[in-house]
Amino acid sequence: MLEDAAEIERDFVTATLAAPPSAGEPGGAYIEVLAARYDASVHLRFLLRTAFLPPVALKPVIGKIYIGFLECLQACFLAQVPDVLSPPDRSRFGHAYLGIVESLFVVMIYADQAETVIRKEAMWRMFRDALALRMSRASGTSLRPE
Repeated sequence: MLEDAAEIERDFVTATLAAPPSAGEPGGAYIEVLAARYDASVHLRFLLRTAFLPPVALKPVIGKIYIGFLECLQACFLAQVPDVLSPPDRSRFGHAYLGIVESLFVVMIYADQAETVIRKEAMWRMFRDALALRMSRASGTSLRPE
């Protein structure tokens, strides 16, 4: 059942991040729909609650399934990032993106929607500004974050 939930959520991630990013924001489409997806998808809620509080005996199996979901999310995000970044920078931004998404997962489980919005807006703005600045420097163009 957990594998089914993870597969459904991987398919959702893939579909959501398949289109070119709007406003040049790689990964932004998933960030924007994440809270609504959490509310609407029993599969996402089941996946997260199981992954974050696994029974000790099942932790290795559950961890493998959850990590597979995160790897899909990271790959879809990186597919939207232009190739101007160096491999180490791509890796860092891929991990930072996962950190933002997982932080939002936690706040969606334990806090209310208002806190989720505050956290999303703060982290996403810092992330997208840093990514835009790094990409502009790597491509040799000038960019000033908002």
